[in-house]
Amino acid sequence: MTTNKINNRWTPIKTTKKSFYTCQGGSVQIAREQFPLVMAEAITIHKSQGRSESKIVIDVRNPSKTKNHMDRQKWYVALSRARSLNGLYILGAFKPPSEIKPNDEVNAEMNRLRQNPLVPKYQFLRIIPENVIQIISHNTQSIRKHITTIVSDQVFTNSHIVTLQESWAVDNESYNIPEFEEISRNRLIGRPRAFGTINFCKLN
Repeated sequence: MTTNKINNRWTPIKTTKKSFYTCQGGSVQIAREQFPLVMAEAITIHKSQGRSESKIVIDVRNPSKTKNHMDRQKWYVALSRARSLNGLYILGAFKPPSEIKPNDEVNAEMNRLRQNPLVPKYQFLRIIPENVIQIISHNTQSIRKHITTIVSDQVFTNSHIVTLQESWAVDNESYNIPEFEEISRNRLIGRPRAFGTINFCKLN
């Protein structure tokens, strides 16, 4: 293959030859000649969100499509798709995005949240009137795994009755919640262990 008449801005792609046997220790040898090309794809920056690639090419050569659209959010998404700088390629001129302005919408929203902190909707669960009995039902997905969290959570400890679904409780194990007594334990015979209910009642 001659390359003396090819534009020096082009990269020649030559065929490669490889030989291999049909299987390990096989007697039939196969030779293959082909262009070393791999199927690729092009997607938008929005579509690429959530992906990580070893090599990416960001094409910003077409000003009619990228003008006034490559803000810092899009640059962040595009650049952060590459796992390393060695696998990051930019076609066209990289123009740093403008700095964050004082009236930036994100800054304004963050300041609003700081000045008006949200009050948890479940706050009432921590303060229980004397004439009210509170029962909490929770899908715990293994009481053994989450017992430490349960005994340290005021939502549970301030309740009068605690019933836990999908307890995955083992028959010969006991689970202690301070100031509570286990009153019943149910499981479905012949079903997987990701079932069962265990109930606790406050002693006083």
